[in-house]
Amino acid sequence: MSPDTETKARENRLLFSLPVYVVLRNEPGLSVRCCASLQSINAGGIMAAIIQTKISARVTGLDLTIR
Repeated sequence: MSPDTETKARENRLLFSLPVYVVLRNEPGLSVRCCASLQSINAGGIMAAIIQTKISARVTGLDLTIR
């Protein structure tokens, strides 16, 4: 592997190890947050996506959390 390719692979691993947060707010009492953590498997660029979804809703003073 050339030094340039090795550096690029290292940068990709750093980039895709950072979590990505998406927050959707449709209703005043409903909040949906998706955390997609992308991790590099190898220098070939094969990625694995781990998606965690957290749904929180407030219904008449009752907190409902689904993980």
